[in-house]
Parts: sequence; C-alpha cells; structure tokens
Amino acid sequence: MECDKSRVPIAQNSSKRIGCPARLNARRKDDGFWVISKTVMEHNHDLDPIMSILMPAHRIINVHMKRQLEANDIADIRPSKNIRLCEVQAGGPDKIGCIPRDYRNFIDNRRRFRLGVGDAEAIRKIFARLYHRDRIFFHLIELTMRVD
Repeated sequence: MECDKSRVPIAQNSSKRIGCPARLNARRKDDGFWVISKTVMEHNHDLDPIMSILMPAHRIINVHMKRQLEANDIADIRPSKNIRLCEVQAGGPDKIGCIPRDYRNFIDNRRRFRLGVGDAEAIRKIFARLYHRDRIFFHLIELTMRVD
C-alpha cells in the first residue's frame, strides 16, 4: 500500500501526484500469514483529515438514509434529487458519510433486487422445475394478489 500521492506527476499542472514516499509493503508467507517487510511513514505533503471520507473504509450509509433512499426511489424521485435531499437532511454534503456514487450504487442494487411484474411467477416456475428434478427440494411461496 502506498500514499495516493506517491506516483510521479504525468502532467506539469498535476497537483495530486507529488512523489510521496509513504508506503507499507507486506508479503505473504508460505503458512498464509502476512509479514510487513517495509514501512515509510513520512509524507512530503500535508495530510487533510477531511479527505478521509473518500477512503472506502470510512464511507457508510446509515440505516435511516437507506430506508429514505429506498422509499424516495419507490416514489419515483430521481437519484440526483434523492441524494440532494439526504445531503440537506444531514446538514451538508460533508456530513453525509459517503460520496454520491455510494448512494447511486445503493439505489441501483435495491432496484435490481426489487421484484417487478411477473417476477414472482417466474421464481415460482423455477422452484417448481427444481422440485420435479429433485423431490427432496422444498419451497414454500405465499402469493398475494394486489389490486391497484
């Protein structure tokens, strides 16, 4: 692992890559354990703690926001408006705990898992086919008819 700013700049006006030497090298031993072989802790730039929100380990969508994002998506609120609403409720984009792409990914994943028209019947047919192949296979589905 190395500092994000470690590589040599490609363009003259690049402000991100400044050849930072900070890094942590590790190697895996034959028994499966990892051994740290080299560490360099010195950065040649100032560290900005506010930027830690961009690190994947620090990006979290809390349960309340997840419920709200899903409810707004079901209500056909566009993702950009949905994200902006969450930012306003959190007190600003710097207080939401993740980046907008994380919200979009969450909404896309929920949409993929949401059943549409005819999906329940397709799942029932798949399970029935599996049951006919193997009589030990068991499934129980409760279908309810919704009248709109």
